[in-house]
Amino acid sequence: MKPELEIPLLRKLLKQTTAAYEEKLAAFEDTQRALRASETRLSTILDTIDAYVYMKDRAGCYLYVNEITRKLWGVSNEEVIGHSDDAFFDAATSERIRVNDNLVLLEGQTVHREERNRVHGSDETRIYLSTKAPLYDADGNVEALLGVSTDITDRVHAEEQLRLAAQVYDSSGQAIIVTDADNRILATNPAFTTITGYASDEVLGQASTWFDASIEPGGFYAGLTHRLAENGSWNGEIRHRVKNDEIRTLQTTVNAVRNQDGRIEKHVVMYLDITDKKRSEEALWHQANYDELTGLPNRRLFFELLDRQIRTARRTKGTFALMFLDLDHFKEVNDTLGHHTGDELLKVTARRIHESVRETDIVARLGGDEFVVVLADTHSEFNVRRAAGSILETLRQPFQINDHTIYSSSSVGITLFPNDAEDAEGLLKNADQAMYASKQDGRSRYNYYQTDMQATAQRRMELGNELRLAIKRSQFSVVYQPIFNLATGKPEQAEALLRWVHPKLGDIPPNRFIPLAEEMGLIREIGQWVFDTVIERLHRWRRDFDPQFRININKSPIEFRDNMDCPSRCLDHLSAQRIPADSLVVEITEGLLLNLDQHVSLNLLTIQQAGVKTAIDDFGTGYSSLAYLQKLDVDYLKIDQQFVHNLSAQSTELALTEAIVVMAHRLGLIVIAEGVETATQAELLKGMGCDYAQGFHFAHPMPSDEFERRVFPTSAD
Repeated sequence: MKPELEIPLLRKLLKQTTAAYEEKLAAFEDTQRALRASETRLSTILDTIDAYVYMKDRAGCYLYVNEITRKLWGVSNEEVIGHSDDAFFDAATSERIRVNDNLVLLEGQTVHREERNRVHGSDETRIYLSTKAPLYDADGNVEALLGVSTDITDRVHAEEQLRLAAQVYDSSGQAIIVTDADNRILATNPAFTTITGYASDEVLGQASTWFDASIEPGGFYAGLTHRLAENGSWNGEIRHRVKNDEIRTLQTTVNAVRNQDGRIEKHVVMYLDITDKKRSEEALWHQANYDELTGLPNRRLFFELLDRQIRTARRTKGTFALMFLDLDHFKEVNDTLGHHTGDELLKVTARRIHESVRETDIVARLGGDEFVVVLADTHSEFNVRRAAGSILETLRQPFQINDHTIYSSSSVGITLFPNDAEDAEGLLKNADQAMYASKQDGRSRYNYYQTDMQATAQRRMELGNELRLAIKRSQFSVVYQPIFNLATGKPEQAEALLRWVHPKLGDIPPNRFIPLAEEMGLIREIGQWVFDTVIERLHRWRRDFDPQFRININKSPIEFRDNMDCPSRCLDHLSAQRIPADSLVVEITEGLLLNLDQHVSLNLLTIQQAGVKTAIDDFGTGYSSLAYLQKLDVDYLKIDQQFVHNLSAQSTELALTEAIVVMAHRLGLIVIAEGVETATQAELLKGMGCDYAQGFHFAHPMPSDEFERRVFPTSAD
């Protein structure tokens, strides 16, 4: 080709080639821009997703990590690329990661694993759900690992909490009910069935029975519902009637579950059966506050009730009465018939007292044979007297206990609030002092507290102290009152009487110190001293003056009940002095025979079989019945001076006394009249056939020396 033709052709070809290159270059640049844009978008996506994305080469070194990973580790991109896990995790964590990575890099597996890795730079272990897949080169060989790990720590913990909650829900001893806003049951747990007896399928979809099955009053639930709406929860005890119709006490918690708008959409009701616990607590409380024997409030509860009564009376300006009751001669019953019989007597006594007062009144046992009664709202003293009289009367009625007929009674002291005292201690002290006044007045009666009783109680305590000393200091003496044969007019026997002459207090009458000696447990010691003294005197008088002379000696009922060796000691002393047993007359009271028991019978029978004579003293002061005399073969009956005091030809006492003499003679008893003060009385008694008499008309009680001079004239020197 000609040169001039080649140049244009080359220019054209070059131009075409250049245009094609520029076109391809432009296309390449467009591709590069698109690729960079795509990479940017991908990087942005990877950096913003809530997952850790990374690439590793076959050596386990990082080729790429997204931004969230770098932030977690607190490193830059340059500090990560080219480094393995050893740079960021402890050896144990790195080894666990490497094991999973090798499954991908060496075996080409795609793995899904839950990994627990310790956070870089922290001691905290997080849980990740990791997916790792191999990346291949053009030859199909694994050249890298692509991993995506999601932090599922919170989710795993939540699932664990849910599983735990489910286990608690199923295994809890508390019944759990879930209801909707209208109280329809959505779910129950097994404990619900255990406690209520209802299976889950019996109640699902039904209206909740956590209200309906309870037996609380309606107003109770109005308050509960208000509290629930106001605070979202309620806790307390509710009594429920369960499926078998039994009443159970349930410790109940109700929680309201609200939605985002604050409206209640569910209720969660939980309750624990505390019935047995409540019963145990109530049993312990009852044991601590009630007397086990009688079932009455004990001292502890009584003071609580009394304090409550005082507060009420102060608030309402009201009044009330406190009674203090002490059984008469209870110790004698307890000691002779046994504690079991004594306990039964206390139980029946408690019941009788309780039945004698109103339901609103308080009856309690303080201990032993002491009871108290609070008569609430006593607007009239008549009501107090009527209640006291009713109690005394019911306690006078015979008690039939364990084949024994027991005659008992009570001494009562009464004090008024607020007139006498305004506190519990003062009221009880006042009532106690009034009760002792009733004892001193003869028992089986009541006395109101008087202001001078405090001084009386103080004197009584002081007298008790002096009584103990009197024994040691030989302040006692025995005087003798002659007993005359009305037919012959001669003194054939005498009654020995105890006297106490105190160096400062002077003559103290027996009716003051004998009951005190019995209460203090001194009567046996005093009685033995009297017996020894009298036997020595009897020995002298029979030896020196009258071999047939007798002495009457008084014995306290306590000596017969408490002293099983009393008969043998007495008989031994008589034998030692060579005194015939029939020269001694033991005087006993009606009360001893009224509560006759095996011990008393045995003691009396022992001395009677030995020849000792027995006499019933003060006949007519008790139950005035001759029927009980058939229980024991007594020898003498002594008519009480109250029959003799007003004795005259026209008096009622004459007929009564004559009837006693006639009946006594028909029973084979010898009759002695006490308290004869006039010749008229002596003649009337002699005329009706009374055998013996004693009293001031014949002679006063006198010391032994004077007695010898007056009764045995030949003894005068």
